[in-house]
Amino acid sequence: MTFKTQLATDLDIFFNQDEFALEGKYNGQDVTVMSDSEFLQSTSVPGVLIPSLTVYLRQDQVASCKPGDKLVLDGKTWYVGPGPMLDAGVWTLQVDLEARSLYGV
Repeated sequence: MTFKTQLATDLDIFFNQDEFALEGKYNGQDVTVMSDSEFLQSTSVPGVLIPSLTVYLRQDQVASCKPGDKLVLDGKTWYVGPGPMLDAGVWTLQVDLEARSLYGV
C-alpha cells in the first residue's frame, strides 16, 4: 500500500458522518465537514466579537476555497475568512458566523 492510498483511507475514516464529520453545504454543494471548537474572533470594530470556527473539507469535494464563500452547518450560515489553506488534500478554513460584510461580499 502506498502512502497516498493510506492517506485516502484515513481521510475516509475521519470524514465519515458516523464517526467525526458533519453534513453541510459549501456554496450550495453537499459536503462532509469536520469542525473544531467554536471561538470568538475580534473584528476591526473595537469591542465587536463574532463567533468563528475552524473547519476541514476534503479537496475532492471542494476544489477551491476563497474568502467570502458560504458554508451552512446545522442551519447556521458561516463565511470563509482570509487564508484558506490546502494540505494533503484537506482544506483548513476559518469561518465566521454571519460575518459576510467583513469580507466585502
